[in-house]
Amino acid sequence: MSIVYCVPFSHKNIESLNQELQKIKEREIVVTSERLFDTNTGIFYDVEVEEFNPNLLEAFLYSRDEEDVSFGHEINQHKLIMYLLVEPENLLESIDIVQCLLNAGGIGVKNEVTGISFKKEEWVNLAGDKSPELVYEYFVNIVFDQKSIYSVGMNSFQLPDSYMHTSKPTDEEIYVINEYNFHRLINIPFNTVDYSLVAEWKKDHRFSEKDICYNYNGITLLKPNL
Repeated sequence: MSIVYCVPFSHKNIESLNQELQKIKEREIVVTSERLFDTNTGIFYDVEVEEFNPNLLEAFLYSRDEEDVSFGHEINQHKLIMYLLVEPENLLESIDIVQCLLNAGGIGVKNEVTGISFKKEEWVNLAGDKSPELVYEYFVNIVFDQKSIYSVGMNSFQLPDSYMHTSKPTDEEIYVINEYNFHRLINIPFNTVDYSLVAEWKKDHRFSEKDICYNYNGITLLKPNL
């Protein structure tokens, strides 16, 4: 599974959520404790449902640049949590599914792979656009550690992530990784006069295979072509 959404609700149970989903005329969705069925496309999605989680607030606010008191208060009032599991081939359809869940009382959404959370009004921008640039921005994150800078989330597109060896990441390196990834997404070679690269594919060594961030498509080491 390459895409996992976390959507908290103020609803007390699945029955209450389904009542709200029935009010959405443009798409018919039925949810149980284990499956979500989109009757428009005939696609079944696996779901996991939990009750209140006291750690959810911290998880949702961790990726945001500044503390959002009102958003945090809403998240902390949740009573139900749905984890929606999506295969990469259904990525674009899943954007609309998440929008329906938000319209039916979802408080926000978090991409469990990238760790990035979104408010309702932020997600509606993606649902109304779905341009490659915006989809990439919402589904890929750049992460640093002591020895490297790397992307997470390219498995959503069935593509390898990318990384570079560095102890002090620069804006240029962030730019190069994002541009290299995006050009792979749109299937256009990445060429730049200012930066010549050597790309070397490797098995994903960053995470264990059981980790949600593990990329079965591998990871590409990017090195300057000196």
